[in-house]
Amino acid sequence: MISFRELLINAKNGDEKALMEMFDIFRPMTEKASRNAGRKDENLYDVIVMAFIQAISKFPIDKP
Repeated sequence: MISFRELLINAKNGDEKALMEMFDIFRPMTEKASRNAGRKDENLYDVIVMAFIQAISKFPIDKP
């Protein structure tokens, strides 16, 4: 099993599968954050997904 750190590094390096695995890990949080008045706001969800992708690309990777 791949570690979270390795998954992050792979996602930062453009591995789409790793990015999707990371997104799946955080999906419950993104789904919850996109709810407005008890309903999923698709526009807000899209913004959250884009912010998630940007955050992954900018997340600093320090040596272990």
